[in-house]
Amino acid sequence: MSPLPLTVDLFGKRAVIVGGGRIAERRTKTLLETGVTLTIISPNVTDGIWELYEQALIDWQPKLFEEKDVSAAFIIIAATNDPKVNCAVCEAAGSQALVNVVDNPKLGNVHVPSHFKRGKLSISVSTSGASPLLAKSIKNDLAAKYDERYVAYLDFLYECRQLLQSSSLSQDKQHQILSTLLSEVYMKPEKQTQTLNWLRVEAEK
Repeated sequence: MSPLPLTVDLFGKRAVIVGGGRIAERRTKTLLETGVTLTIISPNVTDGIWELYEQALIDWQPKLFEEKDVSAAFIIIAATNDPKVNCAVCEAAGSQALVNVVDNPKLGNVHVPSHFKRGKLSISVSTSGASPLLAKSIKNDLAAKYDERYVAYLDFLYECRQLLQSSSLSQDKQHQILSTLLSEVYMKPEKQTQTLNWLRVEAEK
């Protein structure tokens, strides 16, 4: 069976990471971007995790894993260097929880792809665990192509779409304009300003 890529809104959800090493730190920083309430379960943590704890961005419980630690978690990541502990975390997870086991993704039901963001643009690459290095290489290639210019460009496209939807233009005309905006010329800030000014006039008609 093939996994289905999904974008999940984790804002306000409870997340638990069991483990305090480098991988746990990377997962911690990724999850914090989503607005979760995050708890780390580990006797020891990296300096990076400790700093986040000192800033009150996460909760850290310096202890060994217990089954009750994940009882109310929406998303759980098993990131210790002990396969037995990671397996125990997976077994303790509720049937409705999202679970990622870093050393054996097949045990869980969630894979964390290699990904990057450019504002509203999010691009993920997964090889379903076959080759994380290849996924990272492809991600880097895409990140070079879709550079920081796309942050402003996506904001521009979003505002254009909102203005068109509130205009009296036909659906066909709106689709035609949106397709035209995909041209490279609209990556230029001056062209974006000119287009937005025109669309604001159209939206007021």
